[in-house]
Amino acid sequence: MITMQTKAPEKTNIRQLAARVNSGDVIWLGSQLAISEDFMDALAERYSELENVTLAAYNLVRPHELLTEDRYKDSFKLVLFRDESGFPTAIKGRPHVSHRLLPDGDYKNSICRELGVNTLVTEILPPDEYGNCNMGIHGRYVTSSIIDCPEIEKKYAITNDMQRPEHPGTEGIKVNVSVFDGICENNHKFVRNTAETYRKTA
Repeated sequence: MITMQTKAPEKTNIRQLAARVNSGDVIWLGSQLAISEDFMDALAERYSELENVTLAAYNLVRPHELLTEDRYKDSFKLVLFRDESGFPTAIKGRPHVSHRLLPDGDYKNSICRELGVNTLVTEILPPDEYGNCNMGIHGRYVTSSIIDCPEIEKKYAITNDMQRPEHPGTEGIKVNVSVFDGICENNHKFVRNTAETYRKTA
C-alpha cells in the first residue's frame, strides 16, 4: 500500500543497527540481494557478545562467514526459506543452518509467528519523494507482506543507490519508510561472482 510519508525514521548506520541486536532476537533479513552483507559483517564483530540469534531469509545467494565458520555457531543460526537442493554449497550440512519451504501466501504465520521474528533489517530501493519504496532486488513480495506483523518490534531499512527500479526483481508491493524505526545509507555494487553466489564490491 502506498501512502504519504507520516514520520521520518531515525537516521543511523550499519554498526548502530547491529548494536541494537540482543541475544535471542530473531531477525528477518529479506530476500536475495536485499540481504545486507554489511549488516551481517557488523553482527559478526559482536559474536562474542551475542547468543542464540536467529537469522531468517529467503533464498540467500551468497554464504556469509557467520554461516560457514565454527566460531559463530553458538551465536548465530540461520533458517533459510529455500529448497535444500538449492543451498549454496558452503552451507550445506552446517549444523546451525536449517531450511524450510516457503508456503504460498501465508507468510505472516510461517515467518513471523512460527519463527518468532521480532526484528527486520533489509535493503530497500531509495525512497521516492513521498517516502515510498520497494524491498530491494528480489525483495519483492515476502518482506512487504510481513512488515506490518505486530510481532516485529524493530524494523530497520538500509538504502543502497545500486538498488534501482530498472533492475529485474524490484517490482512488488511498495511500503512507506515511515513503517521503519531506523534507516541508514550503505551504497555498494553487486558483482556476479560464481554460478551460485553473488558478491559485492565497494
